[in-house]
Amino acid sequence: MDTGRFCLLWAYSPHLRGSARRGRLAPVTDINVRRLDFGYFIRPAAETGTGAPRVEPCLGYLVEHPDGLLLVDTGMGADPDVDAHYRPHRVPLPVALKAAGARPDDVRHVVNCHLHFDHSGGNPDLPAGRSTPSGWSSTSPGPSRTTRCPG
Repeated sequence: MDTGRFCLLWAYSPHLRGSARRGRLAPVTDINVRRLDFGYFIRPAAETGTGAPRVEPCLGYLVEHPDGLLLVDTGMGADPDVDAHYRPHRVPLPVALKAAGARPDDVRHVVNCHLHFDHSGGNPDLPAGRSTPSGWSSTSPGPSRTTRCPG
């Protein structure tokens, strides 16, 4: 199922009015979630525990939140060593968003569940100023204090 309609009873957003602004929960209802296809990669047999290679899908989620579009994960990045090891077949972030009826400029918030190549590789394709997890930077191979997508 590529899209879903969910009714959430409570959600937190610092941009909501009233009690939510003070760090309390505020009611949110009817949030749409769309699954994004970022492609796949081939996990080598030595990493699967089965002795056989395995195709791993690379998915993200676009959440229609009252505070704006929230993107969970941004797809696969490119690196020659990673590409040789995992043989990825990428769907670029703009293409995946277009299939869901959105553009990179439409995304207000970004959450990467973690910072592996298959979850945060599309971060540089987003406009500057989108919220991202602390520690990510497109210009540094190691952690940084960056909390915004670079611009």
